[in-house]
Amino acid sequence: IMTLDRYFTDTLRAKYENDPSELEYAVKRALTLAIAEHVIRPQVEALAKAGAKWIQLDEPSLTNDYEHIPVFVEGINAVVNGIDGVKFSIHICYPNRRTFTHKNGYELLFPHILRLDPRIAHLSLELANADNYEQDLAPFARHMDVRQFEFGVGLTDIREEAPRGSVSQLAELIKSRLLRAAKVIGAHRIYAAHDCGLRQLPLEYSFQLDEALVKGAELARRD
Repeated sequence: IMTLDRYFTDTLRAKYENDPSELEYAVKRALTLAIAEHVIRPQVEALAKAGAKWIQLDEPSLTNDYEHIPVFVEGINAVVNGIDGVKFSIHICYPNRRTFTHKNGYELLFPHILRLDPRIAHLSLELANADNYEQDLAPFARHMDVRQFEFGVGLTDIREEAPRGSVSQLAELIKSRLLRAAKVIGAHRIYAAHDCGLRQLPLEYSFQLDEALVKGAELARRD
């Protein structure tokens, strides 16, 4: 989404020579659909053929280029269209919280995200980073009459919480965050998850975060 391509720029320049913004959009759309068709979809088809039942696709900086969110939706739909028997998830992080519009954060995804292929059943969201579950999840709650997703609710911010306190203390924080999220979107739609980025941590910290995640989810289920 955030990459320009010289080939498509040169190919489409004549058509949009008097409108640079339209040229930029057309180039991103052409490149996105080419990657979807020739790079990502063949890998997804191979995974499905090998027996994968749940496949996650990542677009970490989607809302930071919010004018092109429709291109993302079109590209994802091109990847998953016609591939049955697989549950698809999309991971989205780094929501843009400062914009020049009346929208910010995950609200920028709407209404475009409602046009995702029905095979996209699950959204994995970075949430612990801001620790504002009510505001971040509210747009999804408002549109549940149109589209209902499951959610991988991000519960640990790796930059802050890996060195903070014990596993039991973090588990209590995770419990609190889960219960807050459940009040907004319903407990039956929630999967406990990390924000993202565990690969950046020492292995020991990663195990501690996993342990805290499991314990926090167990505590939340008791309440």
